[in-house]
Amino acid sequence: ERPSHHWYNSSIMSKNEIDTLLRIQWAATHAGRPYFEDYYYLAYLKKDGQLKGKFSPIEVFAEDAQGNGPKKGIGHLAVEGLGKIPLSNTRRPKPLMDLSSGGGSGGEKGENQKSLDQEPLLAARVMIEDGLSLLLDVDDVDRILDEREVDEESADQLKKRRVALLESIASSFHLPVGNSPMLEDPDGDSVFLYLLDLRKGQKLVSSYLNLCEGVQSYTNQILWSILRNMNLLFKPHYGPSSPMTGLSTAVAKVISQLDISGVCQSLTAFLIGDCKSKGLPIKPRAEFDPKLFDCAGHIICALLSKASGLGLGVTPSPSSYSLAAPPANLVAAWDGAVNAFFALLQEHMNKKLSAYKEAKTEDEVENIRREVPVQLIRSMLPHANDQQRQQLREMLVVLK
Repeated sequence: ERPSHHWYNSSIMSKNEIDTLLRIQWAATHAGRPYFEDYYYLAYLKKDGQLKGKFSPIEVFAEDAQGNGPKKGIGHLAVEGLGKIPLSNTRRPKPLMDLSSGGGSGGEKGENQKSLDQEPLLAARVMIEDGLSLLLDVDDVDRILDEREVDEESADQLKKRRVALLESIASSFHLPVGNSPMLEDPDGDSVFLYLLDLRKGQKLVSSYLNLCEGVQSYTNQILWSILRNMNLLFKPHYGPSSPMTGLSTAVAKVISQLDISGVCQSLTAFLIGDCKSKGLPIKPRAEFDPKLFDCAGHIICALLSKASGLGLGVTPSPSSYSLAAPPANLVAAWDGAVNAFFALLQEHMNKKLSAYKEAKTEDEVENIRREVPVQLIRSMLPHANDQQRQQLREMLVVLK
C-alpha cells in the first residue's frame, strides 16, 4: 500500500503537488491486474523474498492454446501531413527499402525473390517468440495449481490446458514423426537444428524440457534429434553458464526419466547420428578447467548411468537389484549398442595414444592427458566386459 504520510521533499514543488502527481500515476498504473501489468517487479519481489501476497494469476489468458486465433495486421500511426507510419510488428516487419519497382524489372518481382516474412531468420524469431509466450502460459497454470485454491474440475481443465500448450510448442519445432529414432527423411532434423543454432532457441528448448512432466513422444523426438547431431551442436567449447549447458542439463533430466526401452532407443539414436563419421563429440578438457563444460559428455554419462540404474550392463547399479529383470530382447539390444559405443571410445583412446607417443615436450604430454575422458570411462565400466575393461586399463596406465 502507498504510505499515508509524506516521506518526500522537494525544493520546487510542494508536497501536495507531488502527492497529486503520484495519485495520477498510481491510478494509471494500478487499474488492472498487477500480475499481468507489473509482472517483472512482482517476480523480483518473489525472488528476493519480499512479496507478501501470492505470485500467481487469478485466471489464465483465454487465447487459443493451439495458436489458431486471428492474426493481427500491421498497425499504423496517422501523422498529419506525413501519411501513415507503420508500427513495429514481429510477424510482418516492414522492409527498409522496396527495390521491386526498379525501371529494369518493369515493376514485377523476380521469380526467386522471397518476401521478408518468408525469410528463415524471421520464421525462427517468430517461432521462438511464440514458444516463449506459450511457456509463460504454462508457468501461469503451474502457479495457479500451486498457490490458488481450485476445485477438482477446474484443476483437471488446467492440466489439460497445460498439456495442450506443451503439445502446441512441440508441434512448432517440426520434429520428425514416429516412435523410432531412425530418420526416414535425411533432413528431418533441419528445422529443429536451425532453432538450436540460435542462443534464444537453446533457452526455449531447455525451458520447455524442464517444464515437461514425464516422458512423452515429443520429448523423445527432441532427445533423439539432439543425440543424432551432437557433433554439430556441441562442436565449440561452452562455459558453465551458457544456454547450451542449460540445454544439456535439461536433456540429462529427460534421460533420468526414461525406461529401459527409451534408454536403448536413445543410445541407438546416438550411434546412427553424426558420431559415425566424426567420432565422439566429447570435450574431456572441461574436467580440468572450471571455465568449460562438457555438454556432450554430460549427456552420454547420464545415459550410461541411467541404463546401469535400470539393471542393464555387465555389473548393474545396486539400486536396480530390487527391480524386475530386464526383458531379454532389450538386454541383447543394449549389449549390441554398447559394443558399438565401445568401438567409438576405443577409437578415441587410440588417437590419444598415438599422439602421446609422438609428443616431444612435457606440455604436449600434459595436453594429451587432459583429453582423456575419465568420467566417461567410469560410466562405461559397468557396461564393459572383462576384455574391454582390460583394454581400458592398459590405455589409462600408458596415458597416466
